Amino acid sequence: NIRDRDLRGRTAVGSKIGNSRLTEKKVREIRAKHRNRIRSYSMLAVEYGVAKSTIYRLMTKRLWKHVK
Repeated sequence: NIRDRDLRGRTAVGSKIGNSRLTEKKVREIRAKHRNRIRSYSMLAVEYGVAKSTIYRLMTKRLWKHVK
């Protein structure tokens, strides 16, 4: 069943997950702000209402891999 779901693209990812606090647009903003050294992980976490570990995993592409 899982294999079929993945093959047919029926897996909810990103903002399609019901309880997601972030959107693809916000993820791009976060990555840009950190890449340009405008904000630290802690500052971004407070600004976007997520945990510092979420920002870390977002930046290392362990989360939101599908967002370029």
